Amino acid sequence: MQKLIISFLLSAVCFQFGFSQDIDKLLGKAFTSKDSSGYYFKLAKKAIKNERDQAQFYFCKGARHGDYNTIDSAVYYTQKSISVFEKLKDAKTLNTLYYNLSQDYRKMGQYDKSITASLKGLDNAEKIIMKLDVLILPITYLSFTMILKTSRKGFIMVRKR
Repeated sequence: MQKLIISFLLSAVCFQFGFSQDIDKLLGKAFTSKDSSGYYFKLAKKAIKNERDQAQFYFCKGARHGDYNTIDSAVYYTQKSISVFEKLKDAKTLNTLYYNLSQDYRKMGQYDKSITASLKGLDNAEKIIMKLDVLILPITYLSFTMILKTSRKGFIMVRKR
């Protein structure tokens, strides 16, 4: 059941239209497979056809490392994914990436970096809300606000805005 939920969330959050179907399947298998994850990530790396595929590869690789608590690698791949998705101007995916990055820094005890990532995500969410794309963003906006309120410094930053 847990595998089914993770697969659904991955497909709902990670994958958007425009990704190559081959890499979709490979990354889905890589993300949900416990023992063959590395094998499927290698296949997915070979199947990369464009920048969006590459960004998606980094996204899923970072999320997988986050699940395995190899946080340094999760931060590395998430940052690489952010840089590519910023070029592609994919604001919705960037919100998820900033959230993941914030959580990874929090796990590492780097609270200032966690707050900075949350603020970037919050700014990004506000820009999208201004474009009236409000279906998913109120939840993202609230998530970032709640993360910031969990830290005294973060709470002060929210209040000053």
